[in-house]
Amino acid sequence: MLAIGSTAPDFTLPDHTNTQTSLQSLLARGPVVLMFYPSDNTPLCTKEACMVRDTFSTLESSGVSVVGISRQGTASKAKFRSEHNLRHIMLADETGEVAKLYKASGIFGLPLPFGTLRITYLLDKSGVIRDAVHSEFSLAPHEKLLQQAAKCQ
Repeated sequence: MLAIGSTAPDFTLPDHTNTQTSLQSLLARGPVVLMFYPSDNTPLCTKEACMVRDTFSTLESSGVSVVGISRQGTASKAKFRSEHNLRHIMLADETGEVAKLYKASGIFGLPLPFGTLRITYLLDKSGVIRDAVHSEFSLAPHEKLLQQAAKCQ
């Protein structure tokens, strides 16, 4: 994981509509939660995405953007959003380059050159990392970070 207090690396990735989305454009709106996750439509990742869906209105009214990032392509992201009525932005990191920048490359908690770890970052509107969580099998720490994010200004 990147260190709390460090500046988040900028990136640009296609979203679920195949529109290029940069971190800088997201930060222009306010704080950002970046949620790296292993895969669309797997049981725990679906549960995590639905957790975001269920708190989305609170986060949105606080001015916080939530972004899910995994290696599946834009078509997979669009389908995942549609099937589960998700409202947050989903970005396709097909090469895994952004996951590498954020030290989120790996599988089952192991840092490997493939796959994506379940890591959540809270960035303030300046792009500074204010909190981070790495928990592969428990969503409770990620949920706690989302609750904290709703109070972030």
